[in-house]
Amino acid sequence: MTILMLVTCVSFTVLWGCATFLVPSHVNSLFRYKLWKLRDDLEDHVFYGRLPRSTVVRELLTVIEELIRCSDDLKLSDYLAQRFTRNAQTQPEGILRIEIIETLPESQRKLLLLFVDQVTDAYACWCSGFFPPSAEDRRNFVRRS
Repeated sequence: MTILMLVTCVSFTVLWGCATFLVPSHVNSLFRYKLWKLRDDLEDHVFYGRLPRSTVVRELLTVIEELIRCSDDLKLSDYLAQRFTRNAQTQPEGILRIEIIETLPESQRKLLLLFVDQVTDAYACWCSGFFPPSAEDRRNFVRRS
């Protein structure tokens, strides 16, 4: 009986340790991998001339690189706090300027907005677990006027 209790306690401790340390580390690694792939794909599109070397593209690249750099510091609680405290007074301006995006040709605009959606999806899905990002998350990523 004592051995069974000891094995149960050790197993519980090991499982708790894995859930606390290994799983978040693995999820963080997958998140960074996804962001690196998006960043490389965006750079490829710029290199091959499918997207211009404009301010808005540079801003999106900067956002992706900052997310990669800060991903170890981002926690689910940070995302939830942002979601629950967001209102008109505290909502920061969007990251990308819509007037610059609208000056791009249609094909480039669609391609850039596809990257914006993919970055938003990656961030929101990583932060919130299994829930897809809301339309509000996408709107707040792009600055209007």
